[in-house]
Amino acid sequence: MHRLKLLKIGLVVAVIILLYPTFKIGITGIRLVRAGRNTLISAQDYAQNFFSTDKERQIDQAKQLKTDLNKLSQTLTTFNDQSPKSWLTQKMLADKQAQLDLAPDLITIVQKVMTGEQSYVLLFQNTEELRAAGGFLGSYAKVELRDGALENFKIEDIYVPDGQFGWFIEAPTGAKEYLSGGDGLRLRDANWHPDFPTSAQQILTYLAFGKEAGLDGAIAINLPVVEEILDVTGDIYIHDYDQTITKTNFSNVARADRDQFFPGSVQKQHFLATFFNQLLIELQNLNTDQQQLLAKKIITSAMKKDLQFFSHDQDLQLLFEKLNISGKIYQAENASYLMLVESNVGINKANQHLDRAVDLEITDENALIEVTFVNRNLPPSSKNKNPDEADHLGYVNYQRIILSPETDIKEIIFDDQKITGWDEELISNSSGEKFKQVGFLLTLKERETKKLLVKLASSTFSEKSQIFIQKQSGVNSIPYHLKYHDQELSLDLVKDTLVNLDN
Repeated sequence: MHRLKLLKIGLVVAVIILLYPTFKIGITGIRLVRAGRNTLISAQDYAQNFFSTDKERQIDQAKQLKTDLNKLSQTLTTFNDQSPKSWLTQKMLADKQAQLDLAPDLITIVQKVMTGEQSYVLLFQNTEELRAAGGFLGSYAKVELRDGALENFKIEDIYVPDGQFGWFIEAPTGAKEYLSGGDGLRLRDANWHPDFPTSAQQILTYLAFGKEAGLDGAIAINLPVVEEILDVTGDIYIHDYDQTITKTNFSNVARADRDQFFPGSVQKQHFLATFFNQLLIELQNLNTDQQQLLAKKIITSAMKKDLQFFSHDQDLQLLFEKLNISGKIYQAENASYLMLVESNVGINKANQHLDRAVDLEITDENALIEVTFVNRNLPPSSKNKNPDEADHLGYVNYQRIILSPETDIKEIIFDDQKITGWDEELISNSSGEKFKQVGFLLTLKERETKKLLVKLASSTFSEKSQIFIQKQSGVNSIPYHLKYHDQELSLDLVKDTLVNLDN
């Protein structure tokens, strides 16, 4: 009896020891849920009144959000410290672990942005006129914060600071021949580099010379982001222009004839300011379901590179890179590398109805890239149009292929014609990592389909069983079909993707 009693006591003690970590983390989990709920409520209040003219209320809500964020951060740290000690908790939260790992970084970003004086520029990029970092840079907004409260929000046409820049900077290869017109690299074309942190620093330098100094960073916002926001808010009526703005007509309404713009012009600036003021009113009136839908769309946009973030704050920039929202080009360890980059140098919106598909075949000797371009735009109504000029929607593309430095180009063929004079150089990302860049001009008339063939001679493709394919910002999903020895696989490239070729 005595031994049985001791055995029972020992069993109870063992159960308590085993379950105590789970019980303890359960209490912390309840606190975490409560802290998360409070933070969500204060974040919604903060967002809804971010553009409010009631500054005192705005400041109070910013303080409340920072307080709740601090509590959430502390509770989350405790939860993550306790979680490994409970096998039951780890099993229950296995599918949530990625979100738990992500949350501290997101909280840190918000805390940093809401501390002290912050000044960021929002770069509005028209992806229908594609450029390496996303699209034609037509307008921007300057946002100034003080401890999270909005101090200033100003929308400006890119031609204003561009016209105030009096220096000559040599345009890079490609832009010099097909875009600059002999004027060097201008602010409106300063997002030529496919590495967004590099382009962002170039843009901020130009803006500083154009009397927009002291900026802490830049956020690129592609056209589809605005269209996704309008999908949530619904149509917006602009009284001053007697115009209803929808997700399908925004780009056409917002983009006037570029030849009408000049330093000091206020036409597009006034329209955009009026539109965004009305949009902000609609955003403040979203219900909870609409707010959650908008948050999901914003996250998806960042994953697709329709949102890209850069900060001069090195700690903040490292977080952007860790979350893969910086638009940085980089090579993955133990993998071959490929990135296809287009730039529409035809000064039109030919990207609106352009399709692409990529086939990549890797053998022991080489790799063959085949890109099929389909221009679905309608031909000009006039038969007197010069087919070599992009005065309608023919596609004039300065095509670049970004590769590992050791990769060699053997042959380039477009529309069954060999290209013999391509540009080739080494470029660097913002961290100094080297890449080989190969560039050449391609033209595609309306309703034409043409194929590009690029033969590579490199052991990196055949020897490595992984390939890291980076997606260009501003390009829609592209279907890829890969052949590697006796393996075949297909995927839609919607974000940077590391492909295991052996699976």
